[in-house]
Amino acid sequence: MNFFLLMFSFFALHGCGEKEGQRHNGNQKQETLLVEAITVPTGNIAKHLDLTGTLESVHQANVIPQTSGTVMELYVREGDRVAVETPLAKLYNPTVNSAAERATIELNRAKRERNKASQLYEQGAISKREYQESNTAFKTAKSSYQEAQKSKANTLVRSPIDGVVSAVDIRLGEQSTGRAFQIVDPEKLRLVVSVPEKELHQLKVNQPVTITGAYAESGTTQGRLERIGPVVDSQTGSVKVFIDVPQVAEQLLPGQFVRAKIKVDEHQDIMLLPKNAIVYQDGQPFVFVVGKAKEPSEDEESNQEDLPQVAVQKSITIGYTNQKEVEILEGLALEDLVVTSGNTHLRDESPIRVVEKQQKPAETPTQQPSDEEAN
Repeated sequence: MNFFLLMFSFFALHGCGEKEGQRHNGNQKQETLLVEAITVPTGNIAKHLDLTGTLESVHQANVIPQTSGTVMELYVREGDRVAVETPLAKLYNPTVNSAAERATIELNRAKRERNKASQLYEQGAISKREYQESNTAFKTAKSSYQEAQKSKANTLVRSPIDGVVSAVDIRLGEQSTGRAFQIVDPEKLRLVVSVPEKELHQLKVNQPVTITGAYAESGTTQGRLERIGPVVDSQTGSVKVFIDVPQVAEQLLPGQFVRAKIKVDEHQDIMLLPKNAIVYQDGQPFVFVVGKAKEPSEDEESNQEDLPQVAVQKSITIGYTNQKEVEILEGLALEDLVVTSGNTHLRDESPIRVVEKQQKPAETPTQQPSDEEAN
């Protein structure tokens, strides 16, 4: 009997203690959080149209030999600079060579026949018709000869433009079929991008464009919107836009993936906040403003200045944004003190204390001892 009485007393005391602890925790004060805050600043912010694409050469040529043949010589490789008419490769085609030899023989024969007929015509030995026939045969042989020589000359593949060899698609001993080389001019580049039709009203010819390498921030230059395509693609609802890209110390290359930024609008003297001051909940933006705790009841005596600081949640409407700042359209006043750091764990009416942003201490030069101190 005594055993059951002891167990009942133990559980009764344990239950009472647990309830007392819960009440104590419920009355426990919230922890004051340290935050950084700034007064709402003003400034300017621009709206940009961000585009991406691949650079290409304005002058570019795919070299396809006009005569087929076996590759006997290669004179260039990728990266070599070439001028117009620079030999790129030598092909061998026995049919073309034989045709050139036959054309040469036929031309020489026709020339002799024409000269002989000319003498006989002057002597009155043949008619004018016979002379004209020999002269026509000579002209035909000469035309065939020129065509055969041209075909033979085409076995020497030459560059059609000044530029750099960007591709070599043939190898020694192979039969040349299709493209043999690609030549590009790296000094004259352009960017062709597709812009949605709804954005066209913001674009105009000669608009400045900032071009940046997608993977190399150092390769940045200022381009120019050269022209806008005349038609809208019915499948994509976009229009081609051509942007001139000046070369800057060979930092940009044909085929390079780049980003283009076009400034289309700017708002001036408006409220701005750093992006880290904005907090989102269910997709809606808001900020925390430094305020005072609610006034105590009439029974409690307290000075307004002694009231602790709290974070007051305020919904805002945002406008233009960039990588660092956000335009505030509604929800704040210029005199508001907005929390910029330490706001991720705040709730409405959370106790806070604003601290100054820590500055790096300036390095003081080491003072050298004077001669007297050294001695």
